[in-house]
Amino acid sequence: MAAAQSARTHCPKGHPFDEVNTHHRPTGGRGCKPCRREAVWRQRGIHLQWEQYLGMVRETGNRCEICGRPPKTSALSVDHRHSDGLVRGLLCYRCNRRVLGRLTLEQVHSLVRYLEKYELPKSS
Repeated sequence: MAAAQSARTHCPKGHPFDEVNTHHRPTGGRGCKPCRREAVWRQRGIHLQWEQYLGMVRETGNRCEICGRPPKTSALSVDHRHSDGLVRGLLCYRCNRRVLGRLTLEQVHSLVRYLEKYELPKSS
């Protein structure tokens, strides 16, 4: 069985077993990273497939949609509405967990009003 799996070049969904997509298990087997990522998304109620994610990464230039920076250590996080799994966009860890994850929409509006109150006039 292990020999048959090691001879396969692609997972059952068609993702290639290459350096980027392959997870090497401690037991000696291997798994498909994109398929694992899709399974985690499904568990979290996120309606997204790997190919859609890659399209979003290309669309954003692999940059966070809030701060505009590329991810530092891991892939961009999928931001989604928790009530129904609607995917909103891709964010870096910092913006997803530390900014967006802690503020409600009303708090964001309050923050904007506060900053606008002390905004310096633009010079011509």
